[in-house]
Amino acid sequence: MRFYRSIAFRLPKRLRQGGSRSLYPWLGLAAAILGLIATGLTWFAVSHRERELAKLELSSQGSGYAFTLQFGIDAYLRRVVGLRALFDSSDHVSRGQFDKFTKQLLSGQSVILGMSWIPRVSAEQRAALERDAALDGVPGYRIKSVAADGTLGPAPEKSEYYPILFTATEDVSSPVYGLDLNDGGVRQQTLERARDTDSIATSPLFTLQSGTGHRRGFFVTLPVYVADLPHETLDERIRNLRGYVLAVFQTSVLMETILTTTRKPSGFDLYFYPADGAQKNDLLYFHGSRLRDTPIEPLPRAELSSVPQWAGVIEIGDARWTIIATPVPGATGMPGHALAWMVLVLGLLVTSAAVWFIFSSGRHARRLEGANARLDKTLGALNTANDELSAALNNMVLGFVMFDSQGRVAVYNQRYIEMYGLSRDVVKPGCSFIQLLEHRAAIGNLKDDPKRYAATLLAELSKGMVVNWIVESGQGREISITNKPMPVGGWVATHEDVTERRQAEAKISYLAMHDSLTGLPNRHLFNQEVARSFEQLGRGQRFALLCLDLDHFKNVNDTLGHPCGDKLLQEVGARLRQCLREGDLVARIGGDEFAVLQRDVIGLDETRALSERVIRALDAPFDIEGQQVVVGVSVGIARAPIDAKDGVELLKVADIALFRAKADGRNMYRFFDSAMHGEIQARQALERDLRRAVLQKEFVVHYQPLVNLESGQIIGFEALIRWNHPERGIIDPADFIPFAEETGLIVPIGAWVLREACEEAAR
Repeated sequence: MRFYRSIAFRLPKRLRQGGSRSLYPWLGLAAAILGLIATGLTWFAVSHRERELAKLELSSQGSGYAFTLQFGIDAYLRRVVGLRALFDSSDHVSRGQFDKFTKQLLSGQSVILGMSWIPRVSAEQRAALERDAALDGVPGYRIKSVAADGTLGPAPEKSEYYPILFTATEDVSSPVYGLDLNDGGVRQQTLERARDTDSIATSPLFTLQSGTGHRRGFFVTLPVYVADLPHETLDERIRNLRGYVLAVFQTSVLMETILTTTRKPSGFDLYFYPADGAQKNDLLYFHGSRLRDTPIEPLPRAELSSVPQWAGVIEIGDARWTIIATPVPGATGMPGHALAWMVLVLGLLVTSAAVWFIFSSGRHARRLEGANARLDKTLGALNTANDELSAALNNMVLGFVMFDSQGRVAVYNQRYIEMYGLSRDVVKPGCSFIQLLEHRAAIGNLKDDPKRYAATLLAELSKGMVVNWIVESGQGREISITNKPMPVGGWVATHEDVTERRQAEAKISYLAMHDSLTGLPNRHLFNQEVARSFEQLGRGQRFALLCLDLDHFKNVNDTLGHPCGDKLLQEVGARLRQCLREGDLVARIGGDEFAVLQRDVIGLDETRALSERVIRALDAPFDIEGQQVVVGVSVGIARAPIDAKDGVELLKVADIALFRAKADGRNMYRFFDSAMHGEIQARQALERDLRRAVLQKEFVVHYQPLVNLESGQIIGFEALIRWNHPERGIIDPADFIPFAEETGLIVPIGAWVLREACEEAAR
């Protein structure tokens, strides 16, 4: 108002007195034209500002949803990686170990519907696998396939099968056991993608047999390769594949669990489509805003282009999904022009008031005051919009701070202040980056030198790189910091407290490297230590590897049960620890197999002394639940670098020495020598031929009559087995029966003889 009064005050006296009234129409016209131009420009600027704010809010909310979903999905996929680590750590994982491990992985969540182990089974291994699975607690286990009419039946003969052997959350009577995924369809294609890339592969969506609501789901799978064999190239991965771990997800449960547990309800509908392939317009899942009173049907994708939206991509294994976020009417992110129309109306009013003021002088001053009041109201609305933007920043779960091109604080949120316990008197817009770091160092929340920290970060940002660091705060919390440069200069930093997540990862890493029963290092960690010992070998240095196998351990399981067997293994592990020097390592590498790494060995006497201590320690009786249990141990010894040049070869020759110790009577130790190779090869050839004989029925039965000496009558026949070897001819039972008893092949051989004799008697 003072501005307009000053103009009136400076008008010539003759104009103020109305001496030249012909000028007023021209002055009014000029004021009207200038007012309309100013109003139009202001309306355009405010309207543009409203659209930009809506786009910014929509982008912030949409990227927030994508980040939340990606973070949650990655957390569940890490559980699948943890399950693979279990199979990488051991050549033989029992059903009990699988159930115990998956119970930990599946506890406290409902997103993963189930986890399974799918071994690679050749045609020759099929019968043995079906028999062993039935004996292991899955009655009637058979490898099955889905027929054309949808029924399950025995899988036809082929070179390879991938049946489900272990599965969590399913009863042993479930038909899913034995289902062959090598079916030539999308399941096999998903397995092959995982095998060929050595990474997580995701199946297309399919209808689940169980579940509630939206019952569409998918499975992810990871390959498991044979331990200690390479799998860098495609041929190596195909050749050395051991099997797969698999997890099943229900899409609706996955998405809704992540969204309801990590984000507050907001006015956005979420659409999910395939990001790649020919079915880009096929809706995978629709999440309606939780602020709606009644659910709605999703819009066709063609209609989505006509509404405000934000689009991004999330990844589930090797599958990429497009996420589209659209605001519901009245929600933040939906552009509105109320303020622009208010400005337009206000501008017209001001223009009218100015024109009227020129014609009617002081009478219109009061109307100008009303226009100023309305302008104050408009500015208040702008302040309210800024307050809403601040509320959105302060409700983020991450600490957020933005620096301008001069390295000064431009924007920050409440979470950033709380995370480091900073003072608002120091941290405020205009505060320099180095001042902020010095403040953090002063309160004990920055362990590095502020200037060195700033110089290192700015050097990386100047290259246009996103800088990711994990630092430790003064309270012992681990903070993940992501610094991302902005195109206009400056950068944005997000701070996330990852303490609990890294503690969980460390626990999973420990479980992957240690035996869950005895607490000893497992085969994977032991192999790493052996390889490290080879790398650290110097001139004249040596170390020894001892392979230990408990004698008669199977008898303990058969007579006292597996729980007693597990307690015995724990006691054995404790006694073995007491036998070692500081710096030596003992690991459990199999069911009843242990291994010892003896470092810094000067001579054979040290290794002999250790072997004798181990034999004496395990020869003493064990008290297991009031039962006196006696077992022995056989020890095979190999020395590095004398007997082998790498860890794989060293373990192999130690196994050979162990075979010699067991063959020589058990409960003793033997050092490896080169003459053992021939004996082991002969035993392996005999075992191979004998297993082939069982499969191909190379045995024949001869019948020797039993005669009553008093009456001279034949009262029966004794069945005598002979082995008709295709190259060596007829072999006496004395040459192969003891070996069959040692290897366990006597069971199928005895069953075959009994069946043949009964069939002959029936004829």
